[in-house]
Amino acid sequence: MEYLGDFLKIVLPAALVLYAVYMVLRSIGSREGEKYQNDLKLKGREIAFPIRLQAYERLILFLERVNLANIISRMDKSKLNTVMMYNQILSEVRDEYNHNLSQQVYVSDKAWSLLTNSKERTIAFVNKVYSESNPEAEARIFAKSILDKMIAENQDLTGEAIQFLKEEIRELY
Repeated sequence: MEYLGDFLKIVLPAALVLYAVYMVLRSIGSREGEKYQNDLKLKGREIAFPIRLQAYERLILFLERVNLANIISRMDKSKLNTVMMYNQILSEVRDEYNHNLSQQVYVSDKAWSLLTNSKERTIAFVNKVYSESNPEAEARIFAKSILDKMIAENQDLTGEAIQFLKEEIRELY
């Protein structure tokens, strides 16, 4: 019985010391793990920030390129009729959009939705003007019809999306 008492006098303090060491090491390990995770997140943000900024730039450029006034100004209207210009406008809008599809990964869902909505509204607007036009008329007449209708209806098909993207960029800083 005396041996059991001596044994407990040795083992019990040793067990308490081992438990205390275990708890201290566990706490240190947990803090180091959190620090490591935070460092990884910070490095990820440092890498992703320039990519996200570039995505916003590309999407604003997309919206500027699909602005109907800009598309029309880039076209050589002397060799086109209304049908050809109509098809070329729609093709350019869709091609620009498809070229920038991957950028949706870097912007908010609302921003991408506004951008897609701008594209759809642009296409719908061109379809509307085309349906009211003579398909055999010269392209410059169709172009003038588009611009006149935009002014008359105060249409800014891309402005809202551009403004929203700019606001999101400002929030990143």
